[in-house]
This record gives sequence, C-alpha cells and structure tokens, in this order.
Amino acid sequence: MAVANNKSESTKDADLTKQIEELRSDIASITELLAKRGTEDVINLQERARGVAKSAVDKAQDKLTDLSEDAGRAEARMMLEIRKKPLAAVGLAAGVGFLAALLVRK
Repeated sequence: MAVANNKSESTKDADLTKQIEELRSDIASITELLAKRGTEDVINLQERARGVAKSAVDKAQDKLTDLSEDAGRAEARMMLEIRKKPLAAVGLAAGVGFLAALLVRK
C-alpha cells in the first residue's frame, strides 16, 4: 500500500511540475507579447510626435514668412511716407528721441 501511495504522490508531483512548467511558459509568452506591444506603442507614439513636431515647425516657418512679408510692406509704406513728408518725419524722430531721453534720465 505504501508503494502505491508513493507512486500516486510521485504522479501528482510530476503533474504539478508539468503544470508549473506550462504556467512558466505561458507567463514567458505573455511577457514577450506585452514587451513587443509596448515597443510597438512607443514606436507609434514617436512617429506621431515627429509628425506633430514637423507640422508645428512648418506652421512656424509659414508664420515667420508672413511676418517678414508684413514687415517688408510696413517698411515700404514708412519709407514712402518719409519721402512724402520729410520734415514731419524728422520732427517725429526728434520728438521720440526727446521722450526716450526723458525716460532714460529718470
């Protein structure tokens, strides 16, 4: 009877060991899948971030171009007004200079 009981226990131990190995294998597979999925998610996020950054850079460059063009037009208008009314331009410049000197002095 003791021999039969030992065989039964060793069979249970073998089954338990087999189940533990299967669980380890399953856990390793799940871990590998999660790691792969995490890597894919990181890559996707990086690609989206690059796209957003490129879009922001493109928009900033467009705005800079627009501002540069606006500044050029404003300069041209100012030069035209100075040519039309040179004395007024000199007087305005002198007035601004005088006010700036007063502000700096205080």
